[in-house]
Amino acid sequence: MDLIKLYITQTITTASNNLRLSSEKIEVVAILKEFVTNSETLESDLKKMKKITELSTIGIRLHRTYTFLTEEKIDFVHLSENFKEHSKWLVNDLSHLLDMVSPKSFKEILSKVNEKYKEENEKVEEVEPAEEAEEISVDLSKRKHDVDEFDITIDDETIEKNLFIEEEKEPEKEKPKVQDTKVKKEKKQEKSVKEIPEEKFDDVILKSINLLESFLEEILTDEKSLSKIDHLLKKLDKNVKLCLDNDQFVVSWMQKTLSDTLLLIQNKTYEPDEELVDSLRACLIVSAAIIREKEVDISGYLTKAENLGLQNKKSKKKETIR
Repeated sequence: MDLIKLYITQTITTASNNLRLSSEKIEVVAILKEFVTNSETLESDLKKMKKITELSTIGIRLHRTYTFLTEEKIDFVHLSENFKEHSKWLVNDLSHLLDMVSPKSFKEILSKVNEKYKEENEKVEEVEPAEEAEEISVDLSKRKHDVDEFDITIDDETIEKNLFIEEEKEPEKEKPKVQDTKVKKEKKQEKSVKEIPEEKFDDVILKSINLLESFLEEILTDEKSLSKIDHLLKKLDKNVKLCLDNDQFVVSWMQKTLSDTLLLIQNKTYEPDEELVDSLRACLIVSAAIIREKEVDISGYLTKAENLGLQNKKSKKKETIR
């Protein structure tokens, strides 16, 4: 009997007992437990889960439990208390997962992690006719946002600048005129970030997200990781401008919230803990879902990000008063 797998599946069971589950959600829980039990390379599979948008939060949570069981010195006297703690923190993550997936879609997502599920899904696809693919979108229209919650200002000058850039992309029909070297140099300098191909923009933001995710993994256990904040702040400041130039206003807001929070951690206003790291991770998940155009429900993560943004404003005001 694999005690590590048994411990993890029991935390899933205990967490699910705290939720009201439909028959479909019960099936998803069963699939998740089966996935853990049958995994031949559990640590590797959990790491893969962390890189998939729909599975990232629960993958991170389960990987932390796995790390606790394999790397920490276990105090068996207090093991039941640890178990309760691991199960408690899993409740919200499991709830988010169950709201996002169905048994069928969950198996399809797990196929990216484990070949077994991929083979099973291929067999199902041979029997069932393929459904017409729906347009992928992230629906943010139902969200109510107070303009004051955004630290980003979009004025007429910004709009005019963006319009000018769009016009600049039109090919010139007139014959090129002879220009001196000075004018040519000036035109080169006027090239905007907007002209960067979309793939390049996506790549820059997603690389930053991966870098920040690694940082969040370290921040709770390694104080030395705080020395990386300066470097991350520079990246996030560039990302805010880059997102605005590419009309990704929500992602820009997420990057600004991350930047403000890291600055408050650096100034010792915040002490990094599980709750703060979860809120920071919510900003990353929202950013990744929008950039990758994932059709998933990110409303819960948006709420966490909003609350963090509001908390940052209050904390910054207190710092100003001091």
